[in-house]
Amino acid sequence: MKREPTRKASPKRKRPARRTRKLRSNWAKAILYTFGFVVMVSALIFALQYVQKDKHTENTFISSTEVNSVIENIDNKLLELLFDVGITKRDIVKDVYDHRSKGETNWKHRTLEIKVPSRVSKSIVRNNINNRFSDIGIDKDITFKNNDITTNIGVGDISTHKLTFKFEKLKTAKTRSSQIDNNQSITKGNADLQKHLKHKKYSEKISANGKPKIAIIIDDIGLDKNQIDRLLDISVPLNFAILPDLPYSNYAAKMANDKGWEVILHLPMEPKETSGYFAEDAGENALLVGLPKSEILDRLKYNLSSVPYVKGVNNHMGSKFTENEELMELVLKQLKEEGLFYIDSKTTDNTIGFKLGRKMGLKTGTRDIFLDKSQRDPKYIKSRLDELVRVSKLSGSAIGICHPYPETIEVLRNNLPNIDKEVDIALVSNLL
Repeated sequence: MKREPTRKASPKRKRPARRTRKLRSNWAKAILYTFGFVVMVSALIFALQYVQKDKHTENTFISSTEVNSVIENIDNKLLELLFDVGITKRDIVKDVYDHRSKGETNWKHRTLEIKVPSRVSKSIVRNNINNRFSDIGIDKDITFKNNDITTNIGVGDISTHKLTFKFEKLKTAKTRSSQIDNNQSITKGNADLQKHLKHKKYSEKISANGKPKIAIIIDDIGLDKNQIDRLLDISVPLNFAILPDLPYSNYAAKMANDKGWEVILHLPMEPKETSGYFAEDAGENALLVGLPKSEILDRLKYNLSSVPYVKGVNNHMGSKFTENEELMELVLKQLKEEGLFYIDSKTTDNTIGFKLGRKMGLKTGTRDIFLDKSQRDPKYIKSRLDELVRVSKLSGSAIGICHPYPETIEVLRNNLPNIDKEVDIALVSNLL
C-alpha cells in the first residue's frame, strides 16, 4: 500500500504568524508615537513654564531697595494727587501698612481709604490718578463699585498700594446752582467792598495811562512741575506764592524770577479747626499759636531761607494765627527788618495782618477776591475774574488769589490776554 506524500503546510496556517508580526509592529508604532507625543507635550509644557518663569522673574526680581524707591515715588505722587484735588489729611479715614515679601524682596504695602468731599467729582479723581501715575512706569488698575473708586498700584506683579476713594453723596435738597451762588457772592461782595474800601488808598495805584491795576497771586506752588510750566507760558506777569520744602519749590522760584515775576513765600500758619483743617495740615514748619516766640521766629527764618528770590510773604491757611495780634506783630516786625512785604490772604474776617502791617509802617496789602476758593467750575472762576476787574475799576487796584488747579490755569490762559486791554496786570508789589 502506497503512502500518500506528505503535504506541505497550507499558506493559511502561516497567516497567524504574519498577523502577529504585523500586530506587534502596529503596537510598536503606537507606543513610539505615544512616547513621541508625550515627549513633545512635556517639552511644550516645560517651555511654557520656562517662559512663565522667565517672565515672572523679569517682573518680580526686584531688590527691596528698588521697590522701596518706587514706593517713595508713588507716595510723593499720591501727596500731589490729594493736594491737587483738595483732599486733606482729615479726609483720610484709614492709612495702614503691612509687611510683604516675595522671594528675597521685602516691602511695606500701604492701604488707604479716603473720604472725598462732595465738591470733588469722580472724574477729577480718576483723571488725576491717570495723570499722576502714567509717567513713572508703574502699573495700576481702577475699578468702580457703588459710590467708590478703588485703584491698586504697583510694579510688575508686586502690589505696593491700594487706594479706595469713598465719595460723599450730594444732598440735592441743599444743592444750589452755580448761578445762584455767583449772584449771592456778588451781592455779598458789594457789601464787603464798601467796608473794604475804607482801609485802602487807591489814587496812587492807577497806572499812568489811567487804567486800574490788578495783581494775581497763585497760591500753593511747588508740588507739580506741569502746573508751574503751564503757568509760565502765560504772557502776562503773575505772582507765585510758593510753599516751602516741596519738590519743585526752588524750580518755581527760579523760573518765576527769571521771567521777572514776583516770588512770594506762602508761609504756613495755623488754621482754626472750624475751617475744616488741623494744625498739621498747614505744614511741617507751620507757625503755631502754642509755640514759644523763639520757635516761631526760628520757623519763620527757616521758611524764608527755603525759598530763593523771595520779595514778600502771604499766609497759607492761618485763620487762627492771623487773629493773634501779639504773634502777628512778632512776624511782621521780622519781615520789616528783612525788607519784605506782607499780603494778608484774609482767610478769616477777623485777621489782624493787614491792619497791623499798615500801623507798623510795613509795605502791605490784602486779598480782594478769591477766584476759586469755593468752586473749581470754569464758569464760576471766570465770573470771579470779572469781579476782580470790576473791583479794580471801582477802587483803582485789586488783588486776586487763586490756586494752580487745571481749571483755573485754563481760565487764566484764555482770559488774561483780553483782560489786559481793560486793566494793567501788575506785580503785586506795585499795588502795596
